Amino acid sequence: MIRKLDPSISNKIAAGEVVERPAAVVKELVENSIDAGATAITIEIKDAGKSYIRISDNGSGIPYEELPLAFERHATSKIDSVEAIYKISTLGFRGEALASIASVSRVELVTKTKNDETGHKVTVNGGVLGSAEQIGTTDGTTLIIRDLFYNTPVRFKFLKSNQAEQSVIVDLVNKLALSHTEIRFTLIVDGREAYRTDGKAKLQNALMHIYGRELVRHMIPVEAKTDKYVISGFVSKPSYTRGNRKYQMLFVNGRYVKSDDIQKTVNNAYKGLTTIGKFGVYALAIETPFDHVDVNIHPSKTEIRFKEPLAIEGFLFTTIKHALMGVDLVPKVTLSDKVASVETTTSRISVENRPEPPVRTKESAVYIPDSVQVPVYQDSVKEPEAMLDMTITGDIMAKLDAALTDETFDDLVTDDLITDFFDTQPTPRTDEGEQVALDVTPVELSTLYDDLHVIGTLFSTYIICERGHSAFIVDQHAAHERVLYEQFISAFKEDRVESQMLLQAFVYEGDLASRADQEDAIRWLMRLGVTVEPFGEHAWVIRSVPVIKGVPLSQDTIQSLLDRFEEEKSETLNSHFAEDVIRASCRAAVKARDVLSLSEIQGLFSLLKTLENPYTCPHGRPIIIEMTEKEFEKKFKRIQ
Repeated sequence: MIRKLDPSISNKIAAGEVVERPAAVVKELVENSIDAGATAITIEIKDAGKSYIRISDNGSGIPYEELPLAFERHATSKIDSVEAIYKISTLGFRGEALASIASVSRVELVTKTKNDETGHKVTVNGGVLGSAEQIGTTDGTTLIIRDLFYNTPVRFKFLKSNQAEQSVIVDLVNKLALSHTEIRFTLIVDGREAYRTDGKAKLQNALMHIYGRELVRHMIPVEAKTDKYVISGFVSKPSYTRGNRKYQMLFVNGRYVKSDDIQKTVNNAYKGLTTIGKFGVYALAIETPFDHVDVNIHPSKTEIRFKEPLAIEGFLFTTIKHALMGVDLVPKVTLSDKVASVETTTSRISVENRPEPPVRTKESAVYIPDSVQVPVYQDSVKEPEAMLDMTITGDIMAKLDAALTDETFDDLVTDDLITDFFDTQPTPRTDEGEQVALDVTPVELSTLYDDLHVIGTLFSTYIICERGHSAFIVDQHAAHERVLYEQFISAFKEDRVESQMLLQAFVYEGDLASRADQEDAIRWLMRLGVTVEPFGEHAWVIRSVPVIKGVPLSQDTIQSLLDRFEEEKSETLNSHFAEDVIRASCRAAVKARDVLSLSEIQGLFSLLKTLENPYTCPHGRPIIIEMTEKEFEKKFKRIQ
């Protein structure tokens, strides 16, 4: 039998979409305060919001005659037409929050408008509205929520621990405070004030109040605009990262939102500058016309869709990348007191028992093209056989080795951590179909490698240089890996990838959707240096594979690419293939203990100077670090 549900039942069901946990109550009520024009908002919680939540503001208040409507479902002052839904300028608009909250808790509301002489108080228990009474109070609204989910014990049972629920609330209030820096936020937890922002409309100030000075010290301002978008905020330097995405915050038209596409775009801007598995910190605000973004996707109003997603993503990527590349990407290393004290003992600096590094017998691993001129060295630089092999022990070596270890790389790489470095457009052609010749001569840029004076090597792995009042240490493996990676990408863009014929071709069996897919795959793979031929209806013959400095990509790699093609089509394969290129570059690059000559080192530096980012290897580890003369003088007690 079909029957209409009692309002008390339907209200509790509907409340489940809006009020999932105490944090949802805080969000809805604070957003109402913001929409009411408040300049000061106080949030107080007890027992992680389960037993007590208080939201007080100095906003416009609710007129006495509208109090009964305030707790009716789908009653709102925010919109009055269908057209208004498509250009929403307020944080709330559905008219569901107060009704949903009141149906599963005990609510007390005190409010006063500027035009009223006195305020009014009303209570609601489990959705049942009580009578209003006059009360003396200041302008604005205070809502107290007690005993959340008292009449829905099953919902209460599924709440997490107090610590977990409180953490979610604090994180939410942090984001609300950052999205509206013009409002003074006060957060009180179990009777103690957690923090108070100053409401001076400065994001930097709010970041400092909430997260502290240390985070702000590592942030870079970002600001750019077009006729449709204004981007502002802060992103962290590549050297300052976190192990999760918790500190990645996006605000659109004053609303904290979640967007996987925007998050991926920003993280892609960091790729190659940070270690894999680490994420930059950002607090970014995007302003756009209200009809260019859809917030009416879910009752939580945190999911959005942009009208022109590719436009905003491209603009944001360019803006962030430009900001990141404008800062010093070279880590400055200091020697800790612990290291200095350990190295005072003679036993730690003895080199008598240190094994000799293996002699490299293979051909030089650094390829220096004819177009790169190797600079002439000053007389003070000795020839390779007389170069100094310095020895540093203890924690310093451990720090340096941590940036080099190849063996852990395969465990670090995951599909969602590799950016799309490939431009899938082939070399341009003339109207007659002939390819246009491209100038592939490396152009040296102004970099930190300019005028470096090579002193020697550490352990046949780290190149020691000096310039001015700083010493520089270069990881030869990471440097060569970056060069090989960039060379392969450049070759791919210009259709000149080196490939190697297989002595024994292998067959790939798969079920491709159509002949069009096969042709698309063949063209794409041939650009990568993979020669393929159809072999019946459900198989291909692979006759050649790409190589990076003589190291061919494995059969498993090619097979995995074809597997992905069946599932994802060729246009989505670029980011997956990037990780294979990184691995191949890592294996082909010079290794630790490979002895490089002076001319090879200078050739490597010359190649690095042609790259846009010569400071980190493809998976984010530093290539070069700096130690200042002042730091050395401090450790030798020459200065205080």
